[in-house]
Amino acid sequence: MTPLTTQELVNWLKTKGLTGLYAGYYPKDKSRVFGVYTRTNPVPVNGYRPTYNVKGFTIIIHWTKSLYDTEAKANELHELLDRAKFSNDSHNGWIECNGNPVDVGKDENGISEWSLDLTVYVKNNTNTGGNSNV
Repeated sequence: MTPLTTQELVNWLKTKGLTGLYAGYYPKDKSRVFGVYTRTNPVPVNGYRPTYNVKGFTIIIHWTKSLYDTEAKANELHELLDRAKFSNDSHNGWIECNGNPVDVGKDENGISEWSLDLTVYVKNNTNTGGNSNV
């Protein structure tokens, strides 16, 4: 089973209408961007068949100088992703947000940043011709 990559998640997020997405970094000189990072993988949940793979991600919301605007964008992202079904050419499954977005302060340019942790539960489609269901 091939694991879900950070770039695959970024590509899927683009299909949801998000722009300004970066895998593994984000440019500090821009505003209204998202940095998507792989994080330490969570412990697999008991009860899921071994064909499922669990992977953790963190999204940094690097938005504007306004705490309120950035918090609103972080909450909007949480609403979009929590319990969302995930599918691409090689994986499908679902996403769970791990708690609510967290304020991580402002960067050196005064841009407000929030963090959102996700767990993605995926089933490899390559063994089933891309038609497996969660």
